[in-house]
Amino acid sequence: SPAMAAESSPLLRDGAAYGDVESVDAHMPSAPHNDRATTPEPASRRSTYARAAVVCGALVGAASAVVLASGRAGVGSNGTASDLLANSAMKSSSTELLFKVTNEYIQDTALGTQYPWIDEWKLAEPHRKSTFAAEWWKLVNESEKSQYYYEWTINSTNVTLSGETVTHTFLEVGDYEVNVEMKSRDSLEVVASSKSTVRSRYVRRELRSLTDHDRGRFFDTMQTIWNTSCTDGKSLYGEEFECIDTFVRVHNTLAGDPYCDHMHDGYGFLVSHTALSQWFERVLQTVNPDVSLAYWDYTIEGQAVTEANHSIAPFRQSEVWDDEWFGPSETAHTDYVVATGRWAYTPVTKGVEAHNYSKYTNAYGMMRAPWNQNSIPYLTRSNTTYGFELTQIPDCQSHLDQMKFDTFADFAKWMQYSPHGTTHLAIGGVFNADWRNVLKAANYDLKLAPVWTLIGFAIQKNMYRAGYLECPVTCSPDATPQACKCTCPDIAAYMNSSVAKMSVLDQVFAGQGIYFWDKDNNDVTDLLIRLLCNDYDEMAPVMGDSLEAASPLDPSFWPTHPTPDRLLHWRRLLGFNDTEWPDNESWSVQGFAIAYCYLHNEDDVGPWPTLFKESAGPYSNRELWELYSPAKPYLPYIYDNFDWDHCANSDHSFKVVG
Repeated sequence: SPAMAAESSPLLRDGAAYGDVESVDAHMPSAPHNDRATTPEPASRRSTYARAAVVCGALVGAASAVVLASGRAGVGSNGTASDLLANSAMKSSSTELLFKVTNEYIQDTALGTQYPWIDEWKLAEPHRKSTFAAEWWKLVNESEKSQYYYEWTINSTNVTLSGETVTHTFLEVGDYEVNVEMKSRDSLEVVASSKSTVRSRYVRRELRSLTDHDRGRFFDTMQTIWNTSCTDGKSLYGEEFECIDTFVRVHNTLAGDPYCDHMHDGYGFLVSHTALSQWFERVLQTVNPDVSLAYWDYTIEGQAVTEANHSIAPFRQSEVWDDEWFGPSETAHTDYVVATGRWAYTPVTKGVEAHNYSKYTNAYGMMRAPWNQNSIPYLTRSNTTYGFELTQIPDCQSHLDQMKFDTFADFAKWMQYSPHGTTHLAIGGVFNADWRNVLKAANYDLKLAPVWTLIGFAIQKNMYRAGYLECPVTCSPDATPQACKCTCPDIAAYMNSSVAKMSVLDQVFAGQGIYFWDKDNNDVTDLLIRLLCNDYDEMAPVMGDSLEAASPLDPSFWPTHPTPDRLLHWRRLLGFNDTEWPDNESWSVQGFAIAYCYLHNEDDVGPWPTLFKESAGPYSNRELWELYSPAKPYLPYIYDNFDWDHCANSDHSFKVVG
């Protein structure tokens, strides 16, 4: 398919023209960090990042073996247990009284057992009632049950409870020592006991697996962040509250920098988006402390698209586009505005407020990328991109292929694109520039065209960073898109000089001449440069908000990003063969160079606030990498499972990688 061809194309392979489909548009400092090398790496080095499948040959079950509870306390003193055993009152020779912790979600199957620091049935969730049940039936018969009673203590909480089954709600993330004792009603002595560490952690669940109540509460809490100003929110919910403008500004500043993209197109992508997501989750919890950040496993829709012979209908018709979830994805009939549901007419910060608040705005004064001249003052989405419809959403195969990368460098580099970024492309899209009709009229191969047209937004963004494309700084609010579009100041030279023209196209297309001909082998490079330079009167491309630097404005942004993090958890639990972090190798610096870009080197310190109770910010990328290790108990959250049941019938099994 065209999208698959795009993935194998040098445009993606070398990263020369393809930025993160999600919002490859930003860069914090406007000049390189003064103590970093800025010399671009040679093209030969880039070619070494071939997407070769690495056979892991490891069962997931073996690689993330459950560590069972250990080190529990012994039984009571004075020989009481021995006396009972001698009198045959006990069914088992063991005097360890096991117990389970359950809640409304954790019932038949223990959760979190893939994390080696969570003992089986010893997971609780903050602000969610947990039930503690002593497994007395493993020690005594039903007829003997009435002879005993049970006492529970939870250290550090000063809580003491009585009963074979008790309930307790933890109010914080933490590790709690829970002791249960089984006592004789006659002698009041302990006959069996155990002591275990119960981990209280937030659990991130797939949107569809939430109860209707919890899903509604999640979206209601999100809506509070959109509908409450930062000032009012801090008064109502505390100083850690942030309004949505804070997150949009941070991402837009980092991804909208005219020099390079600090959030994408480099090795910092994973930890930066994980930190941003956790920050957002912490703000959700200032409003409702029982809420965690849900994830959207978009490979469910992606696999349905693949199995429907790449019809996009299953994606567009998914329940996630319900008015009470993300709101509609089909918006052409409402002039690309999300016009119904809870996110209807979500405003974009603009004018003096935007200029005073954000480092970068577009020419209309909207808090958007400087190359995206979108004048619509509301959240926008488009189903098409330059007239083409994306028909390949990340599916089971794309994530299985991603799991085969067993080095950090490969995993971190490629996670940004086919397994993730195309989702942003499908949501945001590009309208007001129909390249498809122009190419069709020119007898261009429309099966080949999507390889580069669907990443046209990234090509044009990189041309802007390289200085080939210039965008107006200011346009009047009533200026038409055609009067406020980005253009190439040297278009006349390109049209008059083949050398000048090809100096641009060879960079844009990474020297791949296959794109320069129509179906009859006629040269179409004049047409291509005119399209890329918006040199047709009707060409004034506008990007939907999910596809640009201010993408956090679109509520779909937030459940989308935990999905790569969940995949990374599973890959790290399986184990990387190499975790070396390449430095000075961001690949869209000044458009097409490979060089240093702030927030992509291992020692770069990000702008994130304190995210961990045990470790105050700010954090370097390496520190975040260590703190986010799923093999260690630093995490304040875990994922509900590493199951991809919708892939079971498609010969894609995540249980065995390789």
